[in-house]
Amino acid sequence: MRILEDMNKCYGCHACYNACPANAIRMTENTEGFLMPSVNSAMCIKCDMCRKVCPQINASYPNAELPKAAALMASDEIRAESSSGGAFSVIAEYILKNKGFVCGAAFDRNFQAHHIIIDNVKDLGLIRKSKYVQSRIGSVYSEIKELLSDNKTVFFTGTPCQVAGLYSFLGRKYPNLITADLLCHGTPSPKAWKIYLDSLPNRSEINSIEFRSKKNGWTGDYNLRISYNDKSEIIVPHKENRFIQAFINSKINRKSCASCQFARCPRQGDFTIGDFWGVNKYEPSLNDKKGTSVVLINNSKASDLLDKIHSQNNFVLQEISLLSATESNPALYRFPQYPPDRISYMNELIKSNSFEKADTAKNAFIRTDVGIISWFYATNYGAVLTSYALTKAIEDVGYSCTLVDIPKQFWVRSKHLRNPLTFSKRFIYKYCNVTSQFDLENKTDMQRLNRRCKAFAVASDQLWKWDKIKYIPEFFFLGFADKSKNKFSYSTSFGGNTFACENKDDLEKVKNMLSEFSGISVREKNGVDICKNTFGMDAVQVLDPVFLCDRKHYDNIAANSKVKGKKFIVAYMLAYSKGKENILRKIADMLQREIILIPDATKGRNAEWEMPMTTDISVEDFVYYVKNSDLIVTDSFHAVCFSLIYGIPFIATSEKRAGQDRFTSLLNMVGMSDRLFPEFKSVLEKPEMLTDHPDFSKAHKILEREKVKSMNWLINIMEK
Repeated sequence: MRILEDMNKCYGCHACYNACPANAIRMTENTEGFLMPSVNSAMCIKCDMCRKVCPQINASYPNAELPKAAALMASDEIRAESSSGGAFSVIAEYILKNKGFVCGAAFDRNFQAHHIIIDNVKDLGLIRKSKYVQSRIGSVYSEIKELLSDNKTVFFTGTPCQVAGLYSFLGRKYPNLITADLLCHGTPSPKAWKIYLDSLPNRSEINSIEFRSKKNGWTGDYNLRISYNDKSEIIVPHKENRFIQAFINSKINRKSCASCQFARCPRQGDFTIGDFWGVNKYEPSLNDKKGTSVVLINNSKASDLLDKIHSQNNFVLQEISLLSATESNPALYRFPQYPPDRISYMNELIKSNSFEKADTAKNAFIRTDVGIISWFYATNYGAVLTSYALTKAIEDVGYSCTLVDIPKQFWVRSKHLRNPLTFSKRFIYKYCNVTSQFDLENKTDMQRLNRRCKAFAVASDQLWKWDKIKYIPEFFFLGFADKSKNKFSYSTSFGGNTFACENKDDLEKVKNMLSEFSGISVREKNGVDICKNTFGMDAVQVLDPVFLCDRKHYDNIAANSKVKGKKFIVAYMLAYSKGKENILRKIADMLQREIILIPDATKGRNAEWEMPMTTDISVEDFVYYVKNSDLIVTDSFHAVCFSLIYGIPFIATSEKRAGQDRFTSLLNMVGMSDRLFPEFKSVLEKPEMLTDHPDFSKAHKILEREKVKSMNWLINIMEK
C-alpha cells in the first residue's frame, strides 16, 4: 500500500509511523538511504490515519504571511557553542530552566542523526549546532504528545517538514508547545553521509564532528571539524569536502526537497531560525564574527515568548526588515533546485560507495523539456497568471518545464525586482519550478542553464516591447541559448503596432536571434504583421496561455484564497484617473451595490484614489474575486480573459492606449466587442450593459476551437 500516489514526495517526517493505531508502518531505508514508510498490508486496518496526518497531503499555513524578523546575538559563551548566533540556545535554555523539555537532532555514537528529548541544560550540547543529514524522528512525536497532555512545556526544533509533521500528527494546537523550523537547504542522505564518514582517516577513532566550525570565526564557510580520541583534529575546507559540495549542489538531498511545500512564508514553526547571512549589507555592527542569527517571529505566541525571554536575559535582539532577512537566505521563500545529474550522481555514489567516483563519473543528465522566459516577477496579476498558465498547459500534456529567473543584468536595475516577497514571486515560488538566478555574462552560469533545458520559449505578455527589454534583448530573444536548442515563442506580444527600435544594429541583432527560432507565435494580429514587415519572418496568432490552462487549476488556486463571500462587483483598474473614479461611483449608485476596487499592484496603490481600495491581495484572492463576481469592470486585458473563462459579465475599456489590439483581437474573435469601450465614460451611455448577463456559450465554443489549434501548435513546436 502506498500512502502517497507519488512516494518521491514523501518527506520522511514519521507522522504516519507515529499515528498508525495498528503499528502497521515501519520506516525503512530506500536505495538512496532515506527513510520511507512501509505499510504491512496484513496488519493495516484501513483507517486511513496515515493519510490524515500526512503533511504532504494536508499542508497547512496558519502563521503570518509576512512575519516580523529580528537579528539575534547571544552571549559570547553561548555563541562559542553554537553554529550561528545562539537563537536556539537562548530559547531552549529558557524552556529547560522553567522545567520544560526540548527536542532536537543529536548524533549517536556512529554520527547518525536522531531526534531526542532532553530535560536539563547540561544535555543541551547534544542537540546544538548544525547537522547536515536527515535525522530520524522515531517515536518522539508520540512522546511529545504525552508530555503535552501532561501539561509539560515542549520546545521542538527541526526542518519545516518535521515541524509540519508534528503538528499534523497532533491534530490540534497545544498552548504549551513551542516550535522552531530551521532554514533548510534540503536534507542529505544518511547513506551518503555514512559513505563519506567511512572514507575519513581513522574513522573508528573519531570523537566528535562539527559542521561549519567557528575555529576561524563565523565566516559562512562549511568547514568540517573532526576531532579524534587522541585530542588531534583536522579541518576539512568546504571546497575540498565532497559531501558538503554534493549537499550544497543538491545532489544527495531527498527528492521531496525539490518540491518542498514549506520553503516559504507563512512558515511552519512559531519561530524560524538560521544564520543571518548578508548581515554586513544590512548592519555591519551586528556582525562581530562570532555569529548572528536571523529569527522570524511567525505568530503572537512567538512574539510574546521572545519578549519575555529578552526581558530576563542579556542578548542582542534587533528588529530587521523581512526583506533583509531573505536577501541571502533563499530558503525563506523557495525550495532548492536539483541539478540535472542528481539521479545519476546518486546512483553512482550508492553503487560505487565513493564520492570520488561519483564526482568523476560521466553522469547522465535529466533535462527539463522547456525553459520559459516570462514576466512572472511583475507585480501584475495577469502577468503572473499567464506565466503560471503556460507551465500548467505544458505539464498537462506530459512535458516538463521551468520558469527562467531574472538575469542579474535585469534585476540590478531595480530593487523591486530583487524583492522575493512580492505577491507575484510568493505565488510563483509556491506553484512553479524556477531556475536559480544567473549572470548572462558568466560563462559557467550560461553553460549550466543551457545544460538544464532542452528547449527555450519566450512566453506571453509584452516581452517584446522594446523600451522594456532594450537593455538585455539577448535574454528576451533567446540569444543566450545555444544554437542547437529548440527556440520558440508562444503568444508573445510586441505591446503595440510597431517594434519601436530605431537603431539598425539592434534591429539586425534581433533579426538574427529570431532567425534561430523554430517557430514564432504571437498574441495579437499586429504581431504577425510586425514579424513579417520588420523581420521578414512568418508568425502565427495564438491564444493567450490563460485559455490553454485547464480551469481546474484556477479553481484550485481560488480554493486557497482567504476571501469569503460571493456576488461581488469588482473594479480592477490598472490606470487611475479622476474621471474613472467618478464613473465608478456613479455605477455603484446605479446598481446600489458596493464596488470592490482593486488597483494596480504598483501604480494604482500610489494613485490618489479616494474610494476605498482592496489592496495587498494575493493571486489566489484575485482569482477568487473574479470567479465569484456578478460583474467585472476593468481596463485589464487579463481580467477580461478570466471573465470569459468563468462566464462573468464584464465591462472593459482600453482607452486607446498602447496594447489596445490585444482587447480587440480577442473580443472580435469571440463576438463580444460590444463590451469593450474606447473611453470609460461611454459606459454610462449603455447602462443596460451593467445588469444584463450575456450568453457565453458562443464565446466558449470559439475559445475551445482556438484552444485546440493553439495547443496543437505548441505541442508540435515542442516536439521539434
